[in-house]
Parts: sequence; C-alpha cells; structure tokens
Amino acid sequence: MSSTSELGPIDPQVTTFAADGRPLQRPARSFLDGLEQIKRSVVGEGDLNPAYYPLLHQLDPALLDFCEKAIRRSEQFAEKWLVKFMLREDPGQAGRIAKRLTDVEQYRSHGMVIDWREAEDIGLRVSFLVTDDPLWQQLWSLFLAYQIECVQQNFAKIFETRKVSLSW
Repeated sequence: MSSTSELGPIDPQVTTFAADGRPLQRPARSFLDGLEQIKRSVVGEGDLNPAYYPLLHQLDPALLDFCEKAIRRSEQFAEKWLVKFMLREDPGQAGRIAKRLTDVEQYRSHGMVIDWREAEDIGLRVSFLVTDDPLWQQLWSLFLAYQIECVQQNFAKIFETRKVSLSW
C-alpha cells in the first residue's frame, strides 16, 4: 500500500429494483437495521405508525434471511482467505480481523476508507511503498489504465485471472 492506497470495509450489497425497474444496490445490513427501527418504534410507542403499513406489506422475509446470510458469509469468506494467505502464520487473528472489517458500527458506510496505517492497526500485514518506488509507479499506472477503461467502457469493475479478464 502507499499514501494513496485504500481498502474499504466488507459490506455485502443486495440488488433490489425500483418501481421503474432500475436496479438499486443497498447494504444488506440496512434492510435488517430498517426492520429493527420499525420494531423499536412499536415497542416505544405501543402502536405501529400507519406510515409503515405499505412498507411492511412489501416486506419479503426471504430477503431478510438472504441479508443475514450474506453478512455471515462475507465474514466467513474474509476469515477463510485471511487464514489461507495473509495470516497463515497467525490464523487466530483472522476471525477478529474479519469481524472488525465487517463491523458497521466501526465503518458506517461502504465508502469508508481504511488507509495503510489503519490496515496495519487492524492487524493486516501491509508493505508500504513510497510513491517514487518503481513498483508503486507500475501499480499506479495499471490502476489509472483500469480507471480509464472502466469509464470509457462504462464498466463498474474488471476482474482479472491468469486466463481471462471479465468486466462488469
């Protein structure tokens, strides 16, 4: 990582659709937290605010279950790969770090930035490269090339493997 590098928290997103058919990305945690807010308003006031009726009528229990499972899967996924690679010498830390990276109280938005210092503080192994390091220069050039390609082709992401390049 360098002074320009950043990671984001692990925050599984769920695709739903607006009334006009447009896809909407929402954090899985937000569906669950929204239901909890409604529950608290009932407990606090004794009656359900009628404004919630149309929302609850559309409530899909399968979606709530999907959200819960997506959150648990993402934490398990992070722990699995931390143990397999970065923390194979210290696998006991993987669960703690995975929980921290998925903690919505710590990181309230999908867009929160985890810089190299915070990544180290969390317990991730970080190699810091100054911006005039030749490797950093190559990585920065690659990053910029991908940014340009994504904008020009209207891609959100590009996934690379040894055999194929996939855009989305």
